[in-house]
Amino acid sequence: MEVFIGIDVDRVESVLLADGWHQVKEHTFKVGNYGFLKGQVVAVNAIAVKGTASHWAQWTEPDGAVLAGPLTSLLAVKGAALTTEAVAAAARGADHDRLQAH
Repeated sequence: MEVFIGIDVDRVESVLLADGWHQVKEHTFKVGNYGFLKGQVVAVNAIAVKGTASHWAQWTEPDGAVLAGPLTSLLAVKGAALTTEAVAAAARGADHDRLQAH
């Protein structure tokens, strides 16, 4: 049976990259699709480019530096995982929202 591991992005405290652990400023860790901008113009939209890692992570370190990179570059995260009950409730909510959209 496949297990879903719920990671609460609001509670990620540090991220392990190839060069070691990086501290994450509270509530700054996020995951999503990326694109490169030049001013207000999208120069590259990763979703539209086949063969790219479109899911990236971004966070701010305590010194204010903002880091971003492919989700696949994260080796581990430290922080609180969601409880099994919270994961089940989130899954039910996602199913409910998906059904309501149709």
